[in-house]
Amino acid sequence: MVELGKKGGSRALKRLVAPKTWRVPRKISKWIVRPSPGPHPMELSMPLLVILRDVLKLYSTAKEARKVIKAGKVLVDGKPRRDHKFPVGLMDTLSIPDEELYLRCVPYNARPIHFIAIPKSEVNLKICRVIRKFNVRGGRFQITLHDGRNMLIDSILDPNSISIGDSLLITVPDQEIKAHIRAEAGSLAMIFLGDRAGIKGVIRKIVPQPYSVPLVELKVNGTTMYARKDRIIIVGKERPLIKVEP
Repeated sequence: MVELGKKGGSRALKRLVAPKTWRVPRKISKWIVRPSPGPHPMELSMPLLVILRDVLKLYSTAKEARKVIKAGKVLVDGKPRRDHKFPVGLMDTLSIPDEELYLRCVPYNARPIHFIAIPKSEVNLKICRVIRKFNVRGGRFQITLHDGRNMLIDSILDPNSISIGDSLLITVPDQEIKAHIRAEAGSLAMIFLGDRAGIKGVIRKIVPQPYSVPLVELKVNGTTMYARKDRIIIVGKERPLIKVEP
């Protein structure tokens, strides 16, 4: 009898080997929820249930958290998410209107995943980073944002003005473009990955690197700091367009 190999990856995840970016207790139990495939990589996101129970500590058990999620009372980027494994990541808004709770996921204090309270007026606003841009039929441009969104660009913006690494301020869930911020000197950038995640500074210049990702020179509180261009997100000009820190 021939034994067939397993198909697909493991659906289980042990707490001890969960991503280091997850600031959760490691020894209170053996297992933790593995996030579903979604808009963010596992290292830069957390499943809804873990956020509500382990991070925000709104519920003491998985059963309680799952019940609220299944009832559609938890919104991510303005949409009810009934999958308790749904991943929430960079710049996502998380809200529970019944509890008058409105949060945004931002990098902070060397953590790529941190939740801050935001005004109710900002719960439908989100900054997204442009990660891809290409032509589609009809002479139009399509861009892909860091959270997996694909948007067709027509007369709203000049497609030639949008570059990879720029940011768009959009409304969620209807995806109306409110502002475009270029990744250029004078823009305000925030590091979202690595030991300096959460640090915010003004771009002085972008330094090309041979055979590597360009470096961005940042002015941070009077000092100079360098970061990889693919590890920053543009959040505004003189000040952030929305709340991005506590």
